[in-house]
Amino acid sequence: MLANNLQEFVASLRKGGELVDVHEPVSAKFEITEIADRVMKRTGPALLFHNVQGSDHPLL
Repeated sequence: MLANNLQEFVASLRKGGELVDVHEPVSAKFEITEIADRVMKRTGPALLFHNVQGSDHPLL
């Protein structure tokens, strides 16, 4: 499916079971890169980090 915006893209990933919501607090400086690297090497799903330390915004 072609998404017209980020919200549609996220909805499409979620609907297809290709998105994992991460609600645990994570450090953008130290943890997110390592977590994403490990998941990508296993051809895992997209990750949506909801609780990024030091940020008011989620990270996809």
